[in-house]
Amino acid sequence: MAFPKKLKELCTPAYVYFILSVIGIIFSIIQNFGSKNTYKLGMFMTRVPSTILVFAVKIIYILFWTWILNLICKDGHTGIAWFLVLIPFILLFVIVGLVMVNPSALEGMTTKMTRHMRKK
Repeated sequence: MAFPKKLKELCTPAYVYFILSVIGIIFSIIQNFGSKNTYKLGMFMTRVPSTILVFAVKIIYILFWTWILNLICKDGHTGIAWFLVLIPFILLFVIVGLVMVNPSALEGMTTKMTRHMRKK
């Protein structure tokens, strides 16, 4: 079983990215369970030729970026790897903060989406 051995050889940023991505894809698979041609993400959905193909591409994407992050670490640039792992989360908090400071940013949303968000 080479995969667990390889998993332990990953640098910390690549390992954190891999684990967070696997958790995210598991939740996404659960949400899309039973859907063959409709991909759902939160309250959004779209028609796709095959949800299995969507998940196959996601898995390839995760493996590719895990490999890239590990290469960056092995080259001695751990700080850059951490930055690449954390930038989506930093941007998420910045965007949420901006929406909280400026609620009128929700004006561009459709009426149905706005009503749905206000119910929560």
